[in-house]
Amino acid sequence: MSVEARKWAKTHTVGNATAKAVLLAIADYADEHGSAFPSQRALAEYTEFKPRAIRQAMALLEDLKLLRCEERRRQDGGRTSDRLILELAVPPVSRPAAVDESEGSVSRAKIAKTARFEVFKRDGFACQYCGRKAPSVVLECDHIVPRASGGKNRISNLITACSDCNSGKGDRALDEVHPLFVGNIEADLLAAEPASPQETGE
Repeated sequence: MSVEARKWAKTHTVGNATAKAVLLAIADYADEHGSAFPSQRALAEYTEFKPRAIRQAMALLEDLKLLRCEERRRQDGGRTSDRLILELAVPPVSRPAAVDESEGSVSRAKIAKTARFEVFKRDGFACQYCGRKAPSVVLECDHIVPRASGGKNRISNLITACSDCNSGKGDRALDEVHPLFVGNIEADLLAAEPASPQETGE
């Protein structure tokens, strides 16, 4: 464990308790350069959070430019745990949600059509909450980490939902609304591995 990495992590305001805990956990694994190699499963065991919560937290930390993930592969081409790099050069800053003063609400960028299609295709054109498929229902893209909590329009933070399920969820996190479906969705997304961290539609 790097004492400096731990001190750095403690000084940052993340705006999300789970993400802050994961940031501190990664710092406990990090060397003096901020590099660490824990798997998502190891972080889940360390923090006692569900793997899905770890994915959500890491996505938020990447969006805040506090964490960078580098894919690693074994000599046989198989995946191994990513290299997690804490951006130790980033100084502590206040991170309020972006607010549209004309409407008094959190600003929301549109999801690019190409990103929306890729999410639908990945999820088999089926609502990941109730299982219904198009064309019997209208499909939409839902955010795993809600936009009100800092979630971005990146493919790894989007999931397919029918309009009925999505309108009922609102700005609450997935685990708060559909706990019975979380396990199945989590397993599918973890098996597929996260998409590249590039943001779309912004």
